[in-house]
Amino acid sequence: MKIKPLVITLFLFSFLHINIDARILNDREWLTKTYLASLEGKILFVGVNYYNADYHTYVKTPETYETLDFIPERSKFGSPYKHHVGDFLTFDPGYKYDHICLFGVLGHFGEIAEGQSYNMDTENAMTQALEHATSLLKIGGTLQVGPNRISIPKFNTAYWQTRLKKYPLNKYSIISNEFGACNMLWWGKKIRD
Repeated sequence: MKIKPLVITLFLFSFLHINIDARILNDREWLTKTYLASLEGKILFVGVNYYNADYHTYVKTPETYETLDFIPERSKFGSPYKHHVGDFLTFDPGYKYDHICLFGVLGHFGEIAEGQSYNMDTENAMTQALEHATSLLKIGGTLQVGPNRISIPKFNTAYWQTRLKKYPLNKYSIISNEFGACNMLWWGKKIRD
């Protein structure tokens, strides 16, 4: 019996897809069971999609969990309590947060929606994002940075190990600095402005 190339391709795609999903689950398991589960107070989660639509259920104070995404159609995946549509780099809610999460929004080519552009996929923009997150955070608040370390070769693990020690993250005491399958899992407490 001769196996057709299409059958082999579909089998391999299915196999790889399952493995990719399992690797992503590892990072997201840490995010939901360790990080989010420990949070209470005013929380901002940046970047939403179908796979994180229920993240408000993991935090201790879901009613103070806010989300932000630049794609209006993703509002349905945002916090049922308060969702913002806009550019994180210019976002100004008029108050400071106890916790900000930038998991998965740095270090990869962003999805581009029609009429939209992803603006946090360069070194300069990523530094601006870290500075802006720091400015929106109370002293004593925490920042979670979960950059993708495999999508863009120059933004690999070595790059992020060095970058996460520099300004403005040198204003934080490190709570956790782990390696997920796809993302760095850095978490720090802001100790100074």
